[in-house]
Amino acid sequence: LDDPELAREILRIKLNDPEVKCLELGRAVILNERASSRLGDILGQNTNVKELSIWYCNLDVEGLGAGLQNNRCIQKLELAGIALQDNENMTSLAPFLSCNPSLKSVSLLGCNLGPASINILSNALSNRLEDTLEKLDLYGNHLGDIELDELCLALSRNRFFSNLGLMN
Repeated sequence: LDDPELAREILRIKLNDPEVKCLELGRAVILNERASSRLGDILGQNTNVKELSIWYCNLDVEGLGAGLQNNRCIQKLELAGIALQDNENMTSLAPFLSCNPSLKSVSLLGCNLGPASINILSNALSNRLEDTLEKLDLYGNHLGDIELDELCLALSRNRFFSNLGLMN
């Protein structure tokens, strides 16, 4: 990583520092395939980070998702401007979305979700092992009636779900 402050923060996450509860990556961050995969592996082993926010970064979603699937502690995932329209990217996040028992809030803002990625998301949400998800924000994604029906059916199985954000 070119940013020494970010490198120190990721090292603290790797060491499972209990004071690091949130990781935010913004526009200036560029993570190649190797760095994205390594970050996913580090987050997959971490038990203290509760919030992960990635906004408009250049990163390899497949690498990040492969490691995240082992994380059971993140409660809030926010991705903004991250391309999730292809099957591979959304498929790599699906195990994390369906298996993390702590996950309460997911925001996929302006991620270009299409019919295929909504199908994968809906399947992941309907197959959740725990009913902890309370909020799903999909602002900035242009969803059709079929995608909305699919999502609503998946979310109806979760008794704690209470907030769906859909503004375009």
